[in-house]
Formats: sequence, C-alpha cells, structure tokens
Amino acid sequence: VFLRILWMVLILLFAWGHISFDQFILGYSTAYIFIALAALVYIGALKAFPESLSFEGDEKESITRILKFNSFNILSGLSSFMINRVDVLMLSAMEGLTPVGIYAIAFAMASVIRIPTSSIARVAPSLVAEAFKAGDLEQISVLYRKSSINQLILSLGAFLLIVLNMNILLMFLDDIYQQSFIIFVFLGLAQVVDTGVGINGHIMVNSPYYKIDAYMSIALLIITLITNYIFIPMYGGVGAAMATLISILLYNIARWSFLKVKMGLSPFSGKTVETLLIFGIAGALAWFIPSLDNVWLAAIQRNLIFLVIVVPLVFTRNLSTDITELLQLFRDRIGK
Repeated sequence: VFLRILWMVLILLFAWGHISFDQFILGYSTAYIFIALAALVYIGALKAFPESLSFEGDEKESITRILKFNSFNILSGLSSFMINRVDVLMLSAMEGLTPVGIYAIAFAMASVIRIPTSSIARVAPSLVAEAFKAGDLEQISVLYRKSSINQLILSLGAFLLIVLNMNILLMFLDDIYQQSFIIFVFLGLAQVVDTGVGINGHIMVNSPYYKIDAYMSIALLIITLITNYIFIPMYGGVGAAMATLISILLYNIARWSFLKVKMGLSPFSGKTVETLLIFGIAGALAWFIPSLDNVWLAAIQRNLIFLVIVVPLVFTRNLSTDITELLQLFRDRIGK
C-alpha cells in the first residue's frame, strides 16, 4: 500500500509539473529500493536476522529444494511476464506505433474482464497449498471446479456486457480506433478462456509437477512469438489479438490435459455447458433483437434483456453455489 501511495504522489507531482519525466522515472524506480531498505530495517528491529548462514544436514537439503522450487517459479513467472508484453513489442516493431495505440485501448478494456475474478486469484494459492500439504486431492478438485464456474460466470458476463455496450464506448474515440472492437473480441475471449478454466496454474505450481508448468510457460512464450510473427504481418493489431487467443487456448488445453491425465482433475461439468448456453443465448438475443433509435436507450434495452435472462437463470439453475448464496443475500437485503 505504501508503495502505491509513493507512486501516486509521484504521478501527481508529474501531472502538476513539479518534476520532469526523468525525475518521475528515477523516483518510481527508487521507491522499490526504499521499500526494500524499510523491510531490512524492520527485520533488524525485530532482531530476526539469522546468526549464521551455514546449513548442515537436513537444513541444507531443505534449502536446496526451496531454491530449486523458486528457480522454476521465477522461470515460469518471467515467461508469463514476457508473454503479456511480447504482442505489443512485436506489433510496434513490425507495424509502427499507430496500431499499438489502437491495440492498447482494446487491451485495457479486455483487462477489465479479469477484475471480478481477481479476488479468487488472490485467495486460491494459499488454499491449494494447504490442500496439497494435507494430501487432500478431493479438496483440490472442489476448489478447481468452483474456481472455474465462478470465474467463467463473472468473466463471460463482463465480456458480453462490454460487447453489448461497445458502440457507446467507441462514440468517445476517433474513427481510427473503431478497429479496437474486433481486437477486443479476441483479447476478451482470451481472458474468458484463461479465467474460465479455473486455477490450473496454481495447482500445477503447488504440485510435484511444478517443473512441467515452467516448461509449459516457456513453450507458450515460443508459441506466442511464432503466432505473432505469422499473424501480425497479415492482420496487424487484429493479428496480434488472434495470436494471443490461440496461444492462451493451446496453453490452457495443455494444462487441462496434463492435470486430467496425471491427477484425474478437471474443472468442467454439466454446469459449464449450461453456463455457456445461457450466456450465449442471452447475449445473442440482446444483440439481435431490434433496438431503439437512441443509442443510450438502445444500450439500456440490451443490458436489461441480457440481465433479465441471465441473473434469474444463474440463481434458479444454481450454476454456482457461491454466486447463488450471494444473490440470495442480496435479495434478502432488498426484501427488508
């Protein structure tokens, strides 16, 4: 939190013209050093520094295993970081900065899809780690399925609502940015796929197969580079979005297949198919039913059609016990 406060202060100082861009970058980078030093001072105050860095016997073996585990996690994280940047880097290098600006807007809108699922992503790692520690594969299976259906409902709902309201969003942009709609569709679907398959990444990382996850991340990076190299010259920013969707889809198919074969785990059920049908039909009806002439009234009409179909069916069909309980709590409070 303190780090973000520092960044906010720097942003405000730069916006008000009190510091230059170079000074902003220097302050932004230095903030990390400040936080690290503050942590060291705090550890020193607690007198928690080890008296010796020499390890023997079981301690040495444990440290070796921890270093090995962290090395593969860092490799996996580095690959994931590069995957999220390579499309923009390759697009700018191959097509120039104008397509990057269009692509960036669509990318920002697609990132919104992930926001409703962020709380699940924060809680899941500790729950999965505890289940593995206890050797409770059944609990891992429950978490896997719950995370999948919850994230699918939230991400697919966010994706379709943005699509239904895209004409209003594009009203505020110049004509050159109209292409961002089709780019968003591909990037948005990639987000739906990545979240809808559940917490497969957390399961892989906490399992004995964590090395395989690192290798898969490297393979994904290679696939992303190849698909971008093929599609960007053909379709520009749309090609970069297509490459992202293809790469994310193949990556999650590989993870799902591995967990299914090696551990007998799968996030999908009949509720998954039911969710896709309900949301797909509701989205199609909201999109194709003749709308009102006024763009704002038309948007309200589309949203109402979609929500009036989806919300009651999610509740009555009990697609997700967690979301049903939340809707029940909301209904009870409204009833009061």
